[in-house]
Amino acid sequence: MENYDNLNTLWIDDTPNIPIENILLNSPKLDRVRLVNLTWSVTNEDILKIIFNKLKSCGGIDANGNNTETAVVTGYITIDAISDEFLEELNETFKELIVIVNGKTRFFLRYVNWNNDLLYKYAISQGDNAIDPIATGLIEAPTREGTDDTHYTYRELSNM
Repeated sequence: MENYDNLNTLWIDDTPNIPIENILLNSPKLDRVRLVNLTWSVTNEDILKIIFNKLKSCGGIDANGNNTETAVVTGYITIDAISDEFLEELNETFKELIVIVNGKTRFFLRYVNWNNDLLYKYAISQGDNAIDPIATGLIEAPTREGTDDTHYTYRELSNM
């Protein structure tokens, strides 16, 4: 391909050695994206932010070729460093994109209540020990109202 000036749809599934960063940075008309099960590297967080903002503005394509509201991006992206704030935004937007920082998967560990309310969250890297935010005093033990016959009490965090 001589250049990316007229590229408006990008569909790449399970294909190695594609210059994803270069394509995304140099395709001004890109408006539909499907990047599935790819492993690619990004130079730095500033470049990833540019790519991320472009992907957020694009629609996507499902496996049958139908348009989706948002870009479809899954797989692995490697980067030397990323702020926790940006990692969280990236994780929330592209839930199936795994970020690898200095060779280790980095993600947010979320502690939720019985009703799925978020109690606590923090960024953690693969291989790090999880913390118990209740035992360490970061949050209080969750509560739940019961009835005359049913009583709820916090027992422990589970790694299930």
